[in-house]
Amino acid sequence: MTEKSIERSSRPTMNELKRPARIQSDGSMQSNLAYKEGGEHYNIWYGKYQYDYDKRGKIVSKTKCNPERDVGWTRADQDQSGASTYFCLYFAKGCCVNGSKCKYYHRIPTEEDDLAISPMYDIFGRERHAQHKDDMTGTGSFNKECKTIFLGDLYINRSKSNYLEGLNKVIKKEFSVWGPIENIRIIPSKNIAFVRFKFRASAEFAKAAMENQVLFKEQNEPISVRWAYDDPNPNSIEESKKRNITEVEDTLLNNISISIDKKPKKSDINHKIEGFYTNINDKKDNYIPNGFDFNVQRSIHRVEQILENIKSSKVSKQEENKTDEKSNSFNREKSSVFDVVI
Repeated sequence: MTEKSIERSSRPTMNELKRPARIQSDGSMQSNLAYKEGGEHYNIWYGKYQYDYDKRGKIVSKTKCNPERDVGWTRADQDQSGASTYFCLYFAKGCCVNGSKCKYYHRIPTEEDDLAISPMYDIFGRERHAQHKDDMTGTGSFNKECKTIFLGDLYINRSKSNYLEGLNKVIKKEFSVWGPIENIRIIPSKNIAFVRFKFRASAEFAKAAMENQVLFKEQNEPISVRWAYDDPNPNSIEESKKRNITEVEDTLLNNISISIDKKPKKSDINHKIEGFYTNINDKKDNYIPNGFDFNVQRSIHRVEQILENIKSSKVSKQEENKTDEKSNSFNREKSSVFDVVI
């Protein structure tokens, strides 16, 4: 995996991927990974999914994703409709049996993918929650940044004088293939480390790909990969606030400019709000709102509806006033005639 592909910002095309995605597994190890009915249901009392109850201890994974061999185009890349497609979780774990027939992406997330995903879902399409699980595993929280992952149970060979430098190189080599890394912090006294990625999508992919993996041949127990707690250091908190403000400002500016440049016709907004489908009668409009862009369009549509309701209510009130005036004038004429008769 070259440095150029790691720092790629835009989504690669089928021509750039050059090859179909290969089948990573023959299906012999799918019994532990196969879909279980009701497994997607989340128990709010125990903070676990249904399939979490079957996990017993930590076992070294028998498969691992190798981007240099496994990356390729799938049915998701062949789909030209522009609909949002998620990444294959089994591809990240190195055990997808579908290969090029898979309906999810078999490649590494880019900056464009990170900007496109909703904060309510992770890069694999799994629902995120308001709070982290107690053990900091799972899909993460949409109220947190979720760019830093925690590595535990690290194997550290202290017999070498430069063991920290060697461990840092190994961690960088193993995790940089999933996306650009901003910082690596190792705490040798506790055999733990923290890896901060530039994009949330990269952190989510790396967490799934490196779960139950080993970094050294001498290591018997797999490493623990979880979401990191917030750093209590005041300087880190201040830097995080500044970074969040900058990211929010950049995201707002980018999405507002996109919304202005690609503002859809009013007749198509209802179609996009109801089901995220474009107007089938207008083949020229292939624009589908996504994330913040969709919220801006929906707000514009709601404001326009409110203004129309206000106008219609004013017109109806004016008509009511006119009818009241006519009835009052008729009553006055009737009373005057009655007075004359008397």
